This record gives sequence, structure tokens and C-alpha cells, in this order.
Amino acid sequence: MKKVRLGFLLNVTLSFGALVVIAATQPPNGLFSKSLIPSGTETRIEQEKTKREQLSPNTYSEDFSNFSGDFLGNGDKLEGTDFWFEGAMSGSTAAIVDGHLLVDANRKGNVGTVWLDKDFNGDVQIEFDVHIVESFIDSNNMNFFFCFKSRSGTDLYSTRKTRLTGEYSNYHGKDDSGADLTGYILTHLANGTPESPRYRLRDVPTFDPYLAEMSGIGTARSGQTYSIKILKQGNRIQY
Repeated sequence: MKKVRLGFLLNVTLSFGALVVIAATQPPNGLFSKSLIPSGTETRIEQEKTKREQLSPNTYSEDFSNFSGDFLGNGDKLEGTDFWFEGAMSGSTAAIVDGHLLVDANRKGNVGTVWLDKDFNGDVQIEFDVHIVESFIDSNNMNFFFCFKSRSGTDLYSTRKTRLTGEYSNYHGKDDSGADLTGYILTHLANGTPESPRYRLRDVPTFDPYLAEMSGIGTARSGQTYSIKILKQGNRIQY
């Protein structure tokens, strides 16, 4: 059984709010269904905070309110956290600022991935808020990695220094790149058309063909907060 290892791969400037991982109890309605709920109001933030305080012991929750500082370019974890950053060699940066995980990868050639160093066995529900601050080419790319592990059995954190460039090929194994990782990639991006985004689900390797694709539903705008929910149960994934 794969363990759920979480990562965010970005080539824009984004701010992440709360991250919640819950033991899944409800079956998905179908493969790769979508639920995007614009948010950002103070009322909703308080409601989410109350909900997280009531979560079961089987739940991991992080609202980034107890930490601050810049991630190190060498891939080491930010002190006091279970998060590390890959991509500094491309010129990207990451930090926790005012209760948000902020990743700046908004210049040509910038890429960056933030990983959470925790394992979650079996079926899970993952929730997080994401806000695109700026995207210089309107890519508005929100990538999420989960169920990632090393095919060789090596711990991901111990091999982080081999991926400090943050190159996408380090993760998806396309074109026999030699990537040692395997897992799922969910992509939600504008690709130049924020009012008609594209969604793809991949089980890597290989990069292609992808498992599912949708387009023309919802949005992928800068300046808007999205509440994302992913449910993995058995071999079915709901987004």
C-alpha cells in the first residue's frame, strides 16, 4: 500500500492557507470529480479554524500560524516544521509568513516544490486553501503531489539534494529522465486562459498518458482563494 506523501509544485507566486489531512470515511462519487469553492472571507476562515479544532486524532492539520521564516536553499527542513523546499537552484524561494506558506516561483525558469514529511496510510481526504498572488504568464499553475514514494525504497527527504533544481522531470519520470519517484500528480492551471482552466490527473511514471482530464469548468484566477479537496479511496480519486 502506498503512503500519502504530499508536495506542492509551483511556477507562480502562491500563498497557502490551512492544510488538513483526514482519514476518509465517505466514498467518492466518481473518478476525478471537481469541487472548487472560492473563499477568502473572514467568516469562512473562522469556520475552518473551528472545524480543525474539532478534528479527530487521525487528522493532521497545519495552519502555519506557529512558524515563520525562510526555507533554506539546501533543502533542509524549516526549523520546527516537517516541511522542506526543493527548487532554490532555479531562483525560487519559499517562506512561512503571517500564517501562510508563500512560494515565489514567478520568473522565467523558476520552479519549486514544497514537501510535507509525513506518511499517511490507506484512504485519505486532503484539504487546503491556495491563493495565486501573481503569475507572469497567466499559467496560474496549482500542482499537487500525493502518494509519492521512492521506487528504490529510499526516504524522499534523504534524497532531496538530488532535486534542488526543482525540475519537473525530477518528479514525473518523463522520457526516461531517471526519476526514482512514483505517485499521483493533480494539475489545475489556467495555461493562459484563467476563465477556462485545465485539470489533469497523472499516475507517474509515466508522464503520459494521463489518467483523466477535464477543461472549461471553474476558474484558475490570480487574486482568488480556492478551497481544494482531494479524496483518495482505494483506486478511486475525487477532486
